[in-house]
Amino acid sequence: RAGCGGNGGLQYKKHKKHRMIGPGWPYGGAGGKGGDIIIKTCDTVQNLAHLTKFAAANDGRKGKGRYIHGASGDDAVLVVPRGVVVYKLHADPQLPSRITGRTQLADLDQSNSELILARGGSGGLGNNLSSPHEAKPGKVGEELWIELELKSIAEVGLVGMPNAGKSTLLGSLSRACPKIAPYAFTTLAPHIGHVEYDNPPRIIAVADLPGLVEGAHMNIGMGHDFLRHIERTRVLLFVIDVAHSADPLHDLKALRYEVEQYSPDMAKKPWAVVATKCDMTVHGALQKADVLHKQLRKAKKRGEGLGEQFLHCVSARFSEGTSTLALKLRELCDSHVAAPLPKEDDVQEPRWWVLLEEARASVAAAKAEG
Repeated sequence: RAGCGGNGGLQYKKHKKHRMIGPGWPYGGAGGKGGDIIIKTCDTVQNLAHLTKFAAANDGRKGKGRYIHGASGDDAVLVVPRGVVVYKLHADPQLPSRITGRTQLADLDQSNSELILARGGSGGLGNNLSSPHEAKPGKVGEELWIELELKSIAEVGLVGMPNAGKSTLLGSLSRACPKIAPYAFTTLAPHIGHVEYDNPPRIIAVADLPGLVEGAHMNIGMGHDFLRHIERTRVLLFVIDVAHSADPLHDLKALRYEVEQYSPDMAKKPWAVVATKCDMTVHGALQKADVLHKQLRKAKKRGEGLGEQFLHCVSARFSEGTSTLALKLRELCDSHVAAPLPKEDDVQEPRWWVLLEEARASVAAAKAEG
């Protein structure tokens, strides 16, 4: 709720001459403006846990005498991470607690972006010559219900079955410390890690998602709604547990199918495969990874390839193969950079004086013909 405007002041200035009657000269100042509700993005904020369910800005102060305006109310600033989508909720007029729909207001995917959600009311005018004995009240500030949906900003998204080693891989690639445990669905919310590079300096954000099971599009397991957090990624990295998987190729196809069921456009993103837990030789992890590599290569020769960029084997527990994987991810991300928007200088638009000269020339030609 934005702040309300301050009421106008009802003040008088005493007459200098004692024989003049009345309260005096109208001398009231206007009320201050109410504070706005502003939402702003910040790169240091990672989640929405610090926000409260209700936010209100301060009201404007009342006007004073001598035409002194009241102070404006302080704005309420909501600091959110990049990637937040703001929706305005529509309530039923007869039942305000019932939400009937929503409208997207903004997609805050840039750093230091600001948006005024609700504007504060303007202050009322004080008494003056036009209304010497009346001061106007301030206007009420805007009030609305909003919904914030966080879509993580990352360049690489990790997609895999539960307990496939995604969190361990993220911790090995970056300095992130996600929760790691030997049971399924350890990760319940997306976690972002930053992979740092030298020569040249570069940082790539990697998103760790909850486990995606077969049949997630039918709301099995945790469903697939959390895939919205990787809608902005450039590359998808499918994590396959070759140590405990009976058929790694079947798991890969199942993951690809679930992503395609969520969004066909997301399935068209460039993607690669990483085989984890290759240190478990007891379970024949390396042999299964080799079989998976041969199956993908044969399918590509037959023209039935899935479209993967590469297959890489790692042992995230002992950080074996992760440095090479990081270099491959950088090459893959750099090779799939979105085309930049044209600059203002590159857009050839006619200047106003050029149009004026053309108009004058056409008028002169018309007169010459007449």
